[in-house]
Amino acid sequence: FGHCNQDLINLLLSGRATSNVMDGEIPLGDSGLVVRGVAARTALGYLTHLEALRYCQVGRYLKVPQFPVWVVGSSSHFSVLFCPDKKVNDESRSERFISLLQRCFKAAESDECGYIPADKLQQVLEAVVAGGDCEEDRAGLCRLQAILADPVELARLRGHLRVDGHIIIWGGFWVAVSRLLGGEASLDSLISEAGGGLAGAGTPP
Repeated sequence: FGHCNQDLINLLLSGRATSNVMDGEIPLGDSGLVVRGVAARTALGYLTHLEALRYCQVGRYLKVPQFPVWVVGSSSHFSVLFCPDKKVNDESRSERFISLLQRCFKAAESDECGYIPADKLQQVLEAVVAGGDCEEDRAGLCRLQAILADPVELARLRGHLRVDGHIIIWGGFWVAVSRLLGGEASLDSLISEAGGGLAGAGTPP
């Protein structure tokens, strides 16, 4: 913006001089390289006009900060937006789910392709369980832990979500795992509802 680069903005807001505004890290294919974003929810937020132009996508760590204050980047200067009501940043249960699941899924996918290899399902679910920090969601996280602890149940879930034999797409993953987290379905009912078919056709909100 003619004042400083994103690394300095992130350093001031999060304490880490990273170059991107998404949540966490995204691997660059099989190169072993990662693109680093914001590691945790920040005290103050950040918004940019570049997202409206589709040059970037600001993650929820910056969009939903701890306090309702945002630095806003335009083409020529920075501004500050704030709200006196802290409740404006309260997330609903479904918003928490999609934020958590999206963050963990993106960390395992390559080049934001919208799918992950089926053998990375365990890694993603472990990240979901580790990343859930709301007491209201504890029962759902325990359900995922029980699936992770049982190789047979994990294989059943992987088989339910798998498309074309070796990939799991975001739509199917979101629909199934959010229902497991929310207590709306068990693994048995998910598989029964699908008639033994695939979950890949689901559409997330």
